[in-house]
Amino acid sequence: MLQYDWGEQTWATCGFNIVLHRTRIQNLFEVYLTCTLLVIISWISFIIPPNIVPGRMGLLVITFLALINIFIEVKGTAPISNGLNAYDIFLVMCIAQVFMACMELSLI
Repeated sequence: MLQYDWGEQTWATCGFNIVLHRTRIQNLFEVYLTCTLLVIISWISFIIPPNIVPGRMGLLVITFLALINIFIEVKGTAPISNGLNAYDIFLVMCIAQVFMACMELSLI
């Protein structure tokens, strides 16, 4: 039993420690690897000939919607914060890359 001195009195204290351990491999596979692969798939749209508009647009829209779905899931399960965390920044950058690929398709 530990003793805690406060003022002129001595108090007995007792308690326990809780050790929490978080594995990051699940986050790596669920968010980072998945989003990276989706962005790489969106780059494949640059290989598809420009005259095949439905194929390119379908690929980009499905990829864009999948990234938005992952972003919504991550924001729903993450603790509330005032600023952006690493997940948010990474996901916004992935969504921006796919969006820019859509804009490139619209310019062609």
